[in-house]
Amino acid sequence: MNTAPKKLEALKERHARTTVKVRYDAETHEVRITLPDTLDGALFGEGDYTLEVLRGKTSRVKLREHDAEAVEGKRQAGPEPELAENTS
Repeated sequence: MNTAPKKLEALKERHARTTVKVRYDAETHEVRITLPDTLDGALFGEGDYTLEVLRGKTSRVKLREHDAEAVEGKRQAGPEPELAENTS
């Protein structure tokens, strides 16, 4: 059974690419992205994101939302054990 068309359909529902206005405020060290009216605000969740900036001839910016359940699971598991130092 081929499910590729359904996967593509689902991806289209959550995927958007458009031109936005970006402003950096040096005083507050904040980046503000002005979204166009045609972009559904429901695509963005509140919470922590990872910001990745690739700078070359032009800048490329990616935002990746943290999975709140995964983060909470890590917190409940406790701190990561420290690696033992090799003293030999």
